[in-house]
Amino acid sequence: MIDFTEQLSKLTVATLKARLRAAGVHDLSLQRKHELAARLAHRLSSQLEPTAATVPRAIVALDVGYVHLAHATLLLPPAPQSLVGSSARLPSPPPPVLVDWRLHADHLPAEYLRAYDPVVTARRVRRAVDAALDGAAAVLLGEGGGGAGELVLLVERQSWRHGTAAAQPVVRAAAVEAMAVALASQRLEAAAGSAAVDGAVVGAVASVQPRAVAEHFRARGELSAAARGSYTGKKRDAVRLVGQWVERAAVMSAAGGGGDDGGSAEEPLRVAVASPALAGVFKGAQKRDDLSDALLLAVAWADWEAEAARQARQLVSSSDGEVERDEAVDKPKARPRKKKV
Repeated sequence: MIDFTEQLSKLTVATLKARLRAAGVHDLSLQRKHELAARLAHRLSSQLEPTAATVPRAIVALDVGYVHLAHATLLLPPAPQSLVGSSARLPSPPPPVLVDWRLHADHLPAEYLRAYDPVVTARRVRRAVDAALDGAAAVLLGEGGGGAGELVLLVERQSWRHGTAAAQPVVRAAAVEAMAVALASQRLEAAAGSAAVDGAVVGAVASVQPRAVAEHFRARGELSAAARGSYTGKKRDAVRLVGQWVERAAVMSAAGGGGDDGGSAEEPLRVAVASPALAGVFKGAQKRDDLSDALLLAVAWADWEAEAARQARQLVSSSDGEVERDEAVDKPKARPRKKKV
């Protein structure tokens, strides 16, 4: 694994944090400069592993709630070549493909909504996690011709704020989150132990803050900053954005265009759909906000992976070993203030 720590240590703390956030690392409050450089180096080095360019990958995002759960699965095509030792600029990759999108809405007994039952909750979470991972594994093994594939299961992290941490919905949702992480981790660890034998899908579990996802799309201008302070406004904005994505992707899919805009001057697709029927899943759902949150989480992770690969490639292509200014991420240096006379 290539170590970029020494190179990255020459950057400022502000620049290191900006690059880490752009690559999907957001928990930076207590990090010192050398720690930030080491963390960014590890993040970028992982993009240079040979397997990242040779096997199909899937992102499974699970939106967590104590009543409803939803998941979205994106398939990422393998890179056309390894990044290691290559300085040639790769063409823009095709958009990730939405291959599975479901809302897990069981008919719950009235007593469940009044009193928390861990047994009922655990069974519901187990069914949702199994459905998400089984679907992703089937797609990956099919794409890889029966060989191994890699996936990451993203679980929406629950927020704990002073004054609301003891609220019943928050406690229940946190329990669902913990169950999902434990169940998925157990399955993926078991798969890793048998991967060498039967080509099983291997992967990892990650927890992502919804705030990081929202800020990512606001920074891109895709979500409105005006809806930041309103819970209902944020939900409606997310549904609007995702609805635009899937409607356009469904039109392209029905026309036989897949994820390729055929040289169109329009903006490239943010996500393609494996079938136009997936757009119907969204239109007919009662909880489109949960489906939207799951897809936004998956697409944000795909963006962060692509950005980390781009940063890694930029470092590899540097001929003199110096870290060049990255116009796409780095903030301009502040001009020194003139002293008043």
